[in-house]
Amino acid sequence: MSRVSVIVPTYRRPHFLVNALASLKSQSMTDFEVLVCDNGAEAATEDVVRSLDDERFRYIPRPQNVGMLRNALLGFADARSPLVMKLDDDDALMPDALERLTRPFDQEPEIRLSFGGVQLVDENDAPLQERTQWLDRTSGRAFFQEGRLTGATGIVARGGVQLAGAVVRADLVDWASVPAEVGTAYDFHLALTAAENDRPLWFTKAPVVRYRLHPDADTNTHSAAQARATVFVLEQALGSGRHQDTSALQRRLGQATLAAGRALLHDGDFRSARPFLHRSFRLQPGLTAARLAVTSHLPSALLRRLVSARQSNLPAA
Repeated sequence: MSRVSVIVPTYRRPHFLVNALASLKSQSMTDFEVLVCDNGAEAATEDVVRSLDDERFRYIPRPQNVGMLRNALLGFADARSPLVMKLDDDDALMPDALERLTRPFDQEPEIRLSFGGVQLVDENDAPLQERTQWLDRTSGRAFFQEGRLTGATGIVARGGVQLAGAVVRADLVDWASVPAEVGTAYDFHLALTAAENDRPLWFTKAPVVRYRLHPDADTNTHSAAQARATVFVLEQALGSGRHQDTSALQRRLGQATLAAGRALLHDGDFRSARPFLHRSFRLQPGLTAARLAVTSHLPSALLRRLVSARQSNLPAA
């Protein structure tokens, strides 16, 4: 049995997958298995895996597209190691990432999640230093001390944990029973589950993953679905009774409902946007939420013109 199983969900991005798998093959720790879960299997992806000629890399085809969430969860359920990690096909691990992230589980049997720093890169793999520093500050990672961290719910709610740079215990959840509603926010759901009942987390300050930002990233192409799923995850966490820091969850819920309403307005789904925007104002009264809530009640034709005008005035990426 390997020490850790790395789940690599992928969908028709072999050009990125090559780098992700190469970063795993070059790990300083060698006691791992990799499950490449090919959603809507295609030959090009299989060729990338076979070219490694490494029995630690298992190619798992899904003949039909089963969706992002199910593809990943089936991979976690199929893992054979006591520890698991998810690596997206467009990201890459630092050479000592697995060694750094798995070591704490021997020192602290109480922890369920070990995570590290994140280096943002662009689509050409060039480091984005200013954006990385901004993310570290806003998520709180810039202020964490290396080692055992308490106050896990607040850390996760603020966005301090990215599952792209984390290892969790395989028995963290029943992978078959994860609600479908968590959707593209399943990373957030798993991190909050690890933080239940004030269990501590372990933090490695050094970057362990190169997280790629590019136009086709899921966070860009499914922003409304991501925000709505985040709202669901937070509601579930608040209703579970397993988190003491409910104020942190409430703050994030206010932010997530505003983000969902804004994204739905952007997509032209005005009817769905209204309840999110009204709820956001109730949770966190503010000028932005109030303005968007009122705007959402304008006639649809006028709203479409306003949204179109706003998009045309945005600076080019």
